[in-house]
Amino acid sequence: MVAIDTLKPEVNLTMQVVDIPMEQIFSDSKFNIRGEIRMTDVVELARNINTHGLLQPITVQPYDKAPPAIYRIVLGHRRFEAHRYLQRETVPAIIKHGLTDVQALALNFNENVNRKDLNILEEAYGVQRFLDTGETVETIAKLVNKGKRWVSIRKDLLKMPTPIQQDAAAGWLTQDQILDLTEIHDPDEQMKIVKAIKEAKGRGEQRLPKINKKKTNPTKRRIRNRAEILDMIEHVIDETGVTNPFTRAWAWANGDISDLDLYRDMEEYFKAQDIAYSPPLEILELLRAYVPPPNGQE
Repeated sequence: MVAIDTLKPEVNLTMQVVDIPMEQIFSDSKFNIRGEIRMTDVVELARNINTHGLLQPITVQPYDKAPPAIYRIVLGHRRFEAHRYLQRETVPAIIKHGLTDVQALALNFNENVNRKDLNILEEAYGVQRFLDTGETVETIAKLVNKGKRWVSIRKDLLKMPTPIQQDAAAGWLTQDQILDLTEIHDPDEQMKIVKAIKEAKGRGEQRLPKINKKKTNPTKRRIRNRAEILDMIEHVIDETGVTNPFTRAWAWANGDISDLDLYRDMEEYFKAQDIAYSPPLEILELLRAYVPPPNGQE
């Protein structure tokens, strides 16, 4: 039996269904957006498979980091666990060759999100896995076929206190409310606002408390606080996908990098742009003699 499927035209993928021994397949709960699959969660699915057979094979990719397994599941973790529950020796699978880790993650993410039974916190954890690979908000949005706003809301949710994350997962907060909460930089204030929203919903009120975002005058010159500087750094990196003299200078002003770090980065940047630049002489001498400490311990 041959299954036809594509991810991207430029990726060379083999799409043939084969029966693979269970012990040769690695089910990675840290890779799967749903996390660990409990055996109790697949009992009904296992009964269905036992009665009607497996209607859709799992998808795996070659994997050499979890011996003795030689494949890792990309799609179908629940189907795999159902076969384990049934004590099957093999499972029908499509082997996809040529997938990068990011492409495999995108396939796993999209399948689960499209089923619409994930809560927003589970989606946020999925977004974080992309961020951990170095992807930007813009590239993640393209990979998962969502808007940048959708991705940013989930990214920002994980920066909020754990109780707020749990409330969002339970459905107490809308996406717009989460977005508004990002304008409030005090965690205690965020908690008070969420508590008021939950109490109003519990009373059945139609008009919920408004989140009074602190308005600033964009034309006013003033000293920025640390949170504002971090927000601006994040905005530029999210939009451009790279660090640059702007973000490094802001990090320096924020106390996150040293004078030497900033001068070194500017020297490298301007050299790459073929722009004449030289740090002050006393700094230049320090740079030439500077040896970074191990493990980035500045």
